[in-house]
Amino acid sequence: NVPEAEFKKMAAEGEARVWQGKAVMLKQSEESVTGYHNVIEVRTNKKGTTYAAKFVPPGETKQRHLPCSTFKEAWQSAAALAYYEAGWAAPLPEKKVVGKRRTTEEVRQEKFEKAQARHLQKIEILQKKKFR
Repeated sequence: NVPEAEFKKMAAEGEARVWQGKAVMLKQSEESVTGYHNVIEVRTNKKGTTYAAKFVPPGETKQRHLPCSTFKEAWQSAAALAYYEAGWAAPLPEKKVVGKRRTTEEVRQEKFEKAQARHLQKIEILQKKKFR
């Protein structure tokens, strides 16, 4: 549980909330539609708007979606992000390193080469049968 004095001190500085038993300070943003820094609208449908937190992991240059940060209310996503940034959440799984995508031309060339190799094998087999 969060000590009441710590929570009151954080609340005086800005928007403080309790998230998973820890006091977290939510980063508010006037520029964001959601009202919170690095919280985005993921989708809006007949069930309502869904929010998620984005962040830049250490050692990376692009933003990633914070796992388990998708909620129906923006403050919950902001709280999950603050909880992670405070170091209370488990470390994120390693991002898979994926090879460079092949162009259409490269794929076509590979298919052509495989088909050509199969054709040459068939011709070789037929020639061996003729000379028996």
